Amino acid sequence: MNTVKDFKILGNFEIWIRFEDGYEATINMPAFGRHGISMELLGPAIFNKVTLESGGSLRWKNGLDVYPNYLREITQEKEHVA
Repeated sequence: MNTVKDFKILGNFEIWIRFEDGYEATINMPAFGRHGISMELLGPAIFNKVTLESGGSLRWKNGLDVYPNYLREITQEKEHVA
């Protein structure tokens, strides 16, 4: 499993993450999702309240969980497109 071990809010709705195996990536949340509860993250009051769950997923107070396997998948897809 691709467990997130550390993260940092960078500003401008970006999050830097480091996985258990040392892989690092930056995610731009507005590009990540613009539907449903992910739209709520476009407000800094909610976006900045992200936590790291014991299973390695990112979780926001509005109930949005982003699992580490999906985070790894979307960051690696971004590398292949660039």
